[in-house]
Amino acid sequence: MTVFSDIDISVAVNLLMSIGIVAVSVWGYFRIRKITPLYFGGAYTLFAISHYLLLTEGNTPLGPEFFALRTGGYALVVIGLFALLQEIIRRTRSEEDLARLTGQLEERVLARTAELARTNAALVSEVSSRTIAEERLRQSLHEKEVLIKEIHHRVKNNLQIIVSLLYLQSRKTGDPDCAAALLDSQTRVKSMALIHENLYQSGDLASINFDRYLQNLTGNLRVAYGADLADIRVITDARDLDLSLTTAIPLGLIANELVANAFKYAFDGRESGEITLTGEKDASQVTFVVRDNGRGIPLEVDWEHTESLGFNLVRMLVRQLRGKITLDRTSGTHFVITFPVTG
Repeated sequence: MTVFSDIDISVAVNLLMSIGIVAVSVWGYFRIRKITPLYFGGAYTLFAISHYLLLTEGNTPLGPEFFALRTGGYALVVIGLFALLQEIIRRTRSEEDLARLTGQLEERVLARTAELARTNAALVSEVSSRTIAEERLRQSLHEKEVLIKEIHHRVKNNLQIIVSLLYLQSRKTGDPDCAAALLDSQTRVKSMALIHENLYQSGDLASINFDRYLQNLTGNLRVAYGADLADIRVITDARDLDLSLTTAIPLGLIANELVANAFKYAFDGRESGEITLTGEKDASQVTFVVRDNGRGIPLEVDWEHTESLGFNLVRMLVRQLRGKITLDRTSGTHFVITFPVTG
């Protein structure tokens, strides 16, 4: 009774262990998606069945089933060990490949890092070189700006010397016509000197604020022709008119001639009057207007073909600007000069 109970217990234990091992083997298969755990689970199951036969046969000689089960179990163990060995070899190779790839990646990272370091060093050197070059360029531009201002200042001074010489000469002459001609020449030279004066006093050497220039010009003409003693008002409106040197000089001479002519003749016998100078510029052309409410140019005077030096000079300067000039005599004198905008 005792032997039978031990056999039953052993069989039950083997059965439970077989079920547990088979369950673990199946779980392992689904876990790693490889058949290796099933080999060992199947081998243990065959061993358990053969052990059950061994216990139940007692002293009876074992049949071929027992040996077939044991042989199958050993075969599954060998196959499992072989599969496990292959898996170990495969993983070892994978780890070696991974280590090799990791080493290659590290080498590439080091090489790329070194290349970036060299590029960064070259970039720093290039930035430093450009900074030095830009600083030298700024210094050079500043020196040239100072030099150009000095040139304009000297030109202005030289023209002022000419004005002074003409003034001294006019004081020495006893001929009123000659004195008047010398005075006209003084104002013309002075108008050019004002251009250079405005340039070297301005922060912008490329253009001239023509409204400020006109204010200085008309102020000088008022003093030169004694119009400061009369109640003649001068209005300038060219606030948005900035001109280059090549345009400002001829247009300044034109303004000088027309305003001087107005001061000399337009208000003869009158105690008051008004002269208006306006200038504006659009995308294609410049419009400059000189207007006075004086007695006007007589209709019988053909100003376009007169021998007057002033009008001849005005027409010549308008042609130089590639423009045109028109005169309206209906109410005083109204000159309109238009010319194309140049670079």
